[in-house]
Amino acid sequence: MSLTIKPSRSNPSGWVILLGLVFTVPGIAVGFSTVRRIASGAGDAKQIVLGFTLALLFVVAGIGLMAWGRVAGRIATRNTARMAEHPNEPWLWRDDWVQGYARSEWKPTAGMMIVMGFVFLLFSVPMLMNFPGAGRPMQAIFVSVFPVTGFLLVGASTVAQLRARKFKDVRFKLSSVPCVIGGKLQGRLEVQFVFPSGATVDFSVNCVRSYVTGRGDNRTRWERILWQERKTGTVETDGLTSYVNIEVPLPYDVKETDSRNPDDEILWKVITRSKLRGLDFNAVFILPVFKTASSDPGLTTDAIEARDGKLLAGEKPKNPKIVTGTAPDGGLLFFFGPSRNVRAAALISLFGAIFLGSGLFFGFAVGQSFIWILGLIPLIFAGGIGLLLLAYGVWLFLGTTTVEILGRELHIRSTCLGIGRSRVIPASAIQDFRLHPGLQTGEQVWYDLKLKLIDGRSCVAGSGLEKKEAEWLRVELQKALGVSKSESSLHEQRGRI
Repeated sequence: MSLTIKPSRSNPSGWVILLGLVFTVPGIAVGFSTVRRIASGAGDAKQIVLGFTLALLFVVAGIGLMAWGRVAGRIATRNTARMAEHPNEPWLWRDDWVQGYARSEWKPTAGMMIVMGFVFLLFSVPMLMNFPGAGRPMQAIFVSVFPVTGFLLVGASTVAQLRARKFKDVRFKLSSVPCVIGGKLQGRLEVQFVFPSGATVDFSVNCVRSYVTGRGDNRTRWERILWQERKTGTVETDGLTSYVNIEVPLPYDVKETDSRNPDDEILWKVITRSKLRGLDFNAVFILPVFKTASSDPGLTTDAIEARDGKLLAGEKPKNPKIVTGTAPDGGLLFFFGPSRNVRAAALISLFGAIFLGSGLFFGFAVGQSFIWILGLIPLIFAGGIGLLLLAYGVWLFLGTTTVEILGRELHIRSTCLGIGRSRVIPASAIQDFRLHPGLQTGEQVWYDLKLKLIDGRSCVAGSGLEKKEAEWLRVELQKALGVSKSESSLHEQRGRI
């Protein structure tokens, strides 16, 4: 039932320390060379600044790598011993999990941000000193990216550390270890801080696939949310520590925690947020979620969604983005207006503009420097991606969808800038209604309501929906079309929950 992982015996700390020496020795040499140049009176200020900057970068990087190698070696030795002791119980491989809680993950993120921020700032010093001056706007924009990015990273790290000082001893206490897939996640957020009276905390429980694409130096890590549930809890306090309890069913048909391949992991994250005066509360926890002997195979995603649909009982969610009414021909109408997801539309449009701009810039630059046909490569690929993203952004800003029920037929029409597409689907052709995670920005997921047809095809009845709103829309369409599971099946699924 549980995940079996063979512990790795390799310890790369020796290579990391050696790599640190490779950086440190040249850095010291460059530093001494720069000092001798100053003593002899040779070299100008720009060369001296460049020399000291390179020396500092190499020495700091080398010392950091050697320190990291020593710490990583100790951690690897301890983890290897723990893995050998519990080869079939990966939920006992972390100190916090063994003690029955998950620690906040802010420290690694804050440390990495401040290191990267200082690296960007150091790189920007010689670039700014050697900048040729006015009249070159493109070069000015390129050079300014480094100091601006450095200050942003250092600022973000500073905010994270101030937040850690304000909210002390943050942990997510678990009722059982591991958390059981096909069971319930029962936990309590504990913070050594007194929240104001009536404060609430928003929880986002996520099953995330964290994977790497690309090779060599061109590697990018992505995170895709496979399953998500959101809850809001009211804070209780004893005058010193604040507590918030949550309970979330975990479906049997989602993936369990799996870190065997660092380039393709399955992680369970709980993200907590609360709006407060001054710094807001924000913490992320990684949970051990596995299948065990007590996992219930009947507690599937469909069963949980069916239960949630019954609990809605026709009650429309607060602040809905779907307008309901009666069509001119008398049918029941659901209207999805434009700009339902402004944040997502803005981000996608921004990335589209960046890709299109970089494609045009590098396309013309390469075409002028070499031959025009080589300039088509960045122009077609980067520019093409940019155009697709911009088109999708325009749809998110201006696109509308109308869903109308006439008799036992579902009429779906989508339009944007005068261009439209219509479909008519009879109720007899619909096998099921499914919620599918669609658009994602950060940990925010918007869902598509897909119709699974009897012939095996699928059709989207609504997109860009909050989960509760998508669940409500599904219940309303099922009722209006008379397409639903039998009451006995629903009672059986609800009994398992």
